[in-house]
Amino acid sequence: MERTAVNPVPWSVELGFNQGELVSGHTRTLYCSGQTAMSADGKPQHDGDMAAQ
Repeated sequence: MERTAVNPVPWSVELGFNQGELVSGHTRTLYCSGQTAMSADGKPQHDGDMAAQ
């Protein structure tokens, strides 16, 4: 089994998580993390407003 981190932007790693993990072996599965709306530089957006997120 092989795991590959998927991080299209660098700030997620700085916050301690990968935005996705591709797990390959007999099959391939992509696991995606859930997160709040973030700006391009990794700042949370719409704090306290789930509809806007």
